[in-house]
Amino acid sequence: MTNENYDKFDDTKGLDNNRENSNDESFTQKIYDDEDFKNKTYESYKNYSDYDNQSSYVGDKDSNDEYDILRKKERMKNREEKLRSMIREEVNRKKSHPILTFLFSVLGSLLAVILLLNFGPKFLPGVFTPAANESQNIGTNGENVVNISPSEEKNTESLVYEKASKSVVGVTTVIPGESNPFFQMPSGQGVGSGVIMSEDGYILTNSHVISDGMAQDVKVVFKDKNKEPMPAKVLWFDKDMDLAVLKIDAHGLTPISLGDSSKITVGDKAIAIGNPLGLDLQSTLTSGYISGLDRTIKVQNGQMDGLIQTDAAINSGNSGGALLNNRGELIGINTAKAGGAEGLGFAIPINEANAIVKKIQSGSNFEPVVMGIKSVTTDYYKGVTGRDPGVDKGIIVVEVVKNSPAEACGLRQNDIIVSIDDTEISSMGKLRSKLLSYDLGDKAKLKVIRDGKEMEIEITFSGQLN
Repeated sequence: MTNENYDKFDDTKGLDNNRENSNDESFTQKIYDDEDFKNKTYESYKNYSDYDNQSSYVGDKDSNDEYDILRKKERMKNREEKLRSMIREEVNRKKSHPILTFLFSVLGSLLAVILLLNFGPKFLPGVFTPAANESQNIGTNGENVVNISPSEEKNTESLVYEKASKSVVGVTTVIPGESNPFFQMPSGQGVGSGVIMSEDGYILTNSHVISDGMAQDVKVVFKDKNKEPMPAKVLWFDKDMDLAVLKIDAHGLTPISLGDSSKITVGDKAIAIGNPLGLDLQSTLTSGYISGLDRTIKVQNGQMDGLIQTDAAINSGNSGGALLNNRGELIGINTAKAGGAEGLGFAIPINEANAIVKKIQSGSNFEPVVMGIKSVTTDYYKGVTGRDPGVDKGIIVVEVVKNSPAEACGLRQNDIIVSIDDTEISSMGKLRSKLLSYDLGDKAKLKVIRDGKEMEIEITFSGQLN
């Protein structure tokens, strides 16, 4: 019997009130009189009998033979008795085994779920499903566009990789060994990643990938194995910012599409492409999310501010590679992984890095300006001290470096910088981005809150401090 028949038992009027008398003939007759149930039971009965599958038999409705008619009536009577017997067995079984009935119901539900999961439509998180009769594309201003036809289903990572991977390169170096009067240390080799920023060969990477300018024989290795590695010239590097710009003699390269790092939020998709552990794993993709913004981390030479935090795996060799959004646009340059911890990677926002590339492309001898302060955001200050600085957004001066532009203009400890030339400064990233817009010797007006009072201070920027 099917589950549908069980449901019919439960829905039969008076069944529960007659369960103690389920073997009574009147009770069976009541079940038997239900035409729907009788028909379904009869169908089950037919499966066990060859009688009704015969194409012709003695006693069909066209026969006038009295003997055949009697045989037909006898068969009909036997069939009716068998049908009644089957009904009694079903009623008794349902009465005797309520637990079994419950289990059958549960198994039926599980079967329905399994069928739905295996044969129903697939709507999985992160799956890109184009609308019917439409074509989707990923690209910026028509460059490096990837078209997806309606018949295809690709996830975000696949689309991003297809679009951006050809713009991520390997960077190999030879690191000279140390020498002394007695012997020469052997040279070492380094491998990192880089990003193609222009079709004529400007490459952005980390300063530490080129050993802060100490590396020799720097080469760029393409994903396309048909392209030979090309020697690269180091145009600029800054170990404090951990950025470097390389140049190769090439044309017709595929530059990466740029995103806007000021518009990303925690929880956004983050996809890293690089060369973890060397070129044997070139163009490896890892995926995660933006875990935090405007992070400050301690590094060997001090600290780095305004970083993007992600849980996309970043390992040795990923340095200088691309951190991308779900549209395949560059939002950061991978720079570091927290030692001894998994899921803690950091990247330099592309808005800052691209400003440097543009200046170098213009032919200027770029040198970032400095103020000469150590500072924290007001949000960080509140979180650490539990005290309200009296200002919603700004940068609190923790220390003023001696012989710096900040000391020369009169900045003090605990001053709160809220803007520079009318640009609101609410994070370390915004402070760094604003400073990148100035050249050596430029002047700027600082809006400062000191002891609860607003004041304006003029500063003249200089280069790196000793």
